[in-house]
Amino acid sequence: MINPNQYYIRNSRTQNNIKRDKLYFGETIAHISIDDIQSAIKENIINYSKWINEYVNVINRFLLPEVKLDINNMIFDIRRKYGENANFEDDGNTHCEGFNYDILWAFPIGNSNNESNQWYIRQEYAEKSLYFTYEDSERLFDNKVKGSRFFSIYLAGVKLPREEQHITRIDYNNGNYVLNSVLNKGNIVNIVMKIQDLERKIKLINKLESIELFKLNS
Repeated sequence: MINPNQYYIRNSRTQNNIKRDKLYFGETIAHISIDDIQSAIKENIINYSKWINEYVNVINRFLLPEVKLDINNMIFDIRRKYGENANFEDDGNTHCEGFNYDILWAFPIGNSNNESNQWYIRQEYAEKSLYFTYEDSERLFDNKVKGSRFFSIYLAGVKLPREEQHITRIDYNNGNYVLNSVLNKGNIVNIVMKIQDLERKIKLINKLESIELFKLNS
């Protein structure tokens, strides 16, 4: 365990703690392996992965084959962002070095040929996918988790021209709730019904592709 006191020197004049050296010299933003995480966030990710896999399998029981969630092509990514003032000490005032984590699990709906990589999803460009996000942060010198986590469920539909919003946040929780509180039966009902609505929308779009609305003047 790193002793945080070794990273500060005492100024005899001001009696203030003055930062001496940074603890981290890596990339500001990095996509990392779960084994690179030294805090309780790693255990949370492992638990979420297990719960999400079970949750998606239950959802698939109620979906037609053409809109089942593609478990075999799940997108999983851990993005870690370093910040010199990323976290706060327990008193809520002192800034300190830390990591902010943004974890993603995404499942394409059916045989989607649309771009569904993690960049598209994080930029809210994804279509036809159900995805889960977990955001958390930790102090660098002792790997203490900040406790202000967020876990969310999103459904990305198909965006029509001039349609303002095609992504719906189904539910979310924070550090005031147990980790998996939103992975409940009520949200399964909501997700299944929205995917069934999406199925009808996709079928209508496919039928309209073969219809010529207006003949242009030659």
